[in-house]
Amino acid sequence: MEDNTNNAYPNFNTMKNQDGRYAAVKLFVENGTIKTFEEIFPAHFPKTKFAIELGKHPDRMETFVERVDIIKVETIDKIADLFGLDPGLVFNIIHTQYIQKIKNATHTTSKSNKAVKRKKTRNQ
Repeated sequence: MEDNTNNAYPNFNTMKNQDGRYAAVKLFVENGTIKTFEEIFPAHFPKTKFAIELGKHPDRMETFVERVDIIKVETIDKIADLFGLDPGLVFNIIHTQYIQKIKNATHTTSKSNKAVKRKKTRNQ
């Protein structure tokens, strides 16, 4: 009997099993070596390849890595599935990155405000 499956699209499950980087990322997330979403890319996995497998445009993937606050729950589930991870672990690394970005932004803003206050004080 002839196989009539459409071969126009790659079988990502087969690719995932052949690419040891998926297993490496899974291990690093599970053991805490990878603590934020951005740590996955590009050190452990190329963004472009992952974007294609996630069904996203590479530019969109770049945005996801920079702005984790816009990643939808549906996308978190897809990311978890690709790496064979629990969605809760994926959420945790995304949330950790989000909190770090907020703290850095607050810290930078407070430094800027202090500098402005000092400058105003000197000019008076």
